Amino acid sequence: MNEANIIIFDDSPKITEGIENNFRPEHNDGYSFKIIGSATDLDSAIELVDSSENGEVDVAIVDGNLSARSTDNKDGERIVGLLQDKFADIVTIGFSDSPRDFGASVMTHKVDGFKQLVDQVKNA
Repeated sequence: MNEANIIIFDDSPKITEGIENNFRPEHNDGYSFKIIGSATDLDSAIELVDSSENGEVDVAIVDGNLSARSTDNKDGERIVGLLQDKFADIVTIGFSDSPRDFGASVMTHKVDGFKQLVDQVKNA
């Protein structure tokens, strides 16, 4: 994928900033990536999905759990389900501390770093 509009779902500002920095043009010669939105909790994630138009989003990077308040650790699963229901062609990338599969198209463990995440988008 040479071009992609990306949304990020992660509760850590440092992780979101790291993702944004790694998708900057100076780090991805020949690729055109644009971060078009982000959400830090389940409520704002639902709002972001609801307000996004079909065809506007190519890739979603989703943390498995967006909140320490979550009692069932299924935020990522809920978000991926919403995205897949609304956008037939979206690529969802699970980017999580947990090895648990929550239905994303591709899973990448946070300890593997941002480079692997960028490579996943490039290869999508």
